[in-house]
Amino acid sequence: MKQRPSKTQQEYFEASMLRFKGNILSFITLMFKAEPTLQQLLLLQDVLDDDKARVAVKSCTSSGKTCVLAWLILWALAVEDDIRILATAPTFPLLNRVLKTEIEKWLYKMPPQYQEMYEVTRDCIKRVGNKTHRCDFATASADNEQALAGSHSGNYWIIADEGSAISDDVYEVLLGTLSYGSGGRFIITSNPTRSVGFYFDLFTQGNPFWKLHTFTAFGTPHVSKEYIEEVKQTYGEDHDFYRVRILGEFPQATSSQFITTDEVDLPQRNSLQLGDYHNFPKVGAVDVARFGDDDTVFITRQGPKILDVSRYKGLNTMEVTAEMLQYWKHHSHEQIFVDGTGLGSGVVDRGMELGVPVVDVVVGNKSSNPKKYVNLRAQLWGSMKEWLANGADIPNDTELKRQLLSMEYGYNGKLQIQMMSKKELKKKHGFSPDIPDAISLSFSEDVFLTSRPGGYHRARAVRADTTYLYC
Repeated sequence: MKQRPSKTQQEYFEASMLRFKGNILSFITLMFKAEPTLQQLLLLQDVLDDDKARVAVKSCTSSGKTCVLAWLILWALAVEDDIRILATAPTFPLLNRVLKTEIEKWLYKMPPQYQEMYEVTRDCIKRVGNKTHRCDFATASADNEQALAGSHSGNYWIIADEGSAISDDVYEVLLGTLSYGSGGRFIITSNPTRSVGFYFDLFTQGNPFWKLHTFTAFGTPHVSKEYIEEVKQTYGEDHDFYRVRILGEFPQATSSQFITTDEVDLPQRNSLQLGDYHNFPKVGAVDVARFGDDDTVFITRQGPKILDVSRYKGLNTMEVTAEMLQYWKHHSHEQIFVDGTGLGSGVVDRGMELGVPVVDVVVGNKSSNPKKYVNLRAQLWGSMKEWLANGADIPNDTELKRQLLSMEYGYNGKLQIQMMSKKELKKKHGFSPDIPDAISLSFSEDVFLTSRPGGYHRARAVRADTTYLYC
């Protein structure tokens, strides 16, 4: 069992830290053997210049933004008076595996006699022998308001990583906590992945109480010139990938709409003839309704052309399966792709028992292109978007157009594309994109990259991260 530092050791630690009270740079240099970049130094200066500092950073990838947060936390716990810190991030993995892990990494770079003066638990990091010096970890989600409610400490800090994905409701709670005590700092860092919300508004609308910083790939040694050039040549300087990963800038303001009007209008005007698509296999797809007023949608696609869209309301699992059986017999699909999430799992199982060539598609599973997409659902919508732009022929239907244009997207902390969830789309627009969801399922064959029939492999299911607006 690890022995607790003695009172003498604690007193020695406090005395030795006095030299760093007004000098975090010396603390970083001597404790961690590290040298901050100019971008990091400017951030540190603004944070420490004012005991009520409000500082926000938008950053390229691998800029060392989370590293600065770790330095600040360990320094503040060592030298500040009556310090309480709330460290937060939009999801538990980001908080625990990124921010907390970064803090621990730098803690273990300190000389051993100083390491033992910090106690690390599941929920916090604190100074040994001092109850007023602690950093608590709490996920920045709307259902975690009590944990985010703050402290009555006279010196209270909020440190938020990946703040672009934190909701406005949570920001209201966090800002409210700074009314306690006589001082309080608020530091937000993030990749600028969403063009909406409080964090976005700070940089685009301005706020006199906040100091703003942008970390670019050109200002850090952690991003190689070769990588910058590769991204430039692959995507172009106007692409959102280059803007976010290299420049530390937000995606284009209009990019929250995943499919544009032009990308729908042209396919709806197309009128392909049988000779244009008869050599393609005929595939079907079923999107099973999740809410009472949603549609269960069956579609048939043959290469570039949608041959049929059939919509049903109020069907139970067995009725959906019965309709699917008849639908397959009528259209003679080679495969029918079914979203096996939730209620769809019963349709998949019963359909297989009846001999329907069903393929179970779990859209929450990992993408086969994880560098670009957060999950399979985002990848399938990406495939559909490309298909629409390459000569597709879709029904000239107002409802289909409305649903296609309703989809919004963003980026997560890893800069993967993610679609807005069905639940949030329904809340925002009053309807779900049932028809395009069904069409997107028909591109599962391209994702699975396997010969038909019988060669489809069900991927390992992964847990959806429900704290994100997008999925």
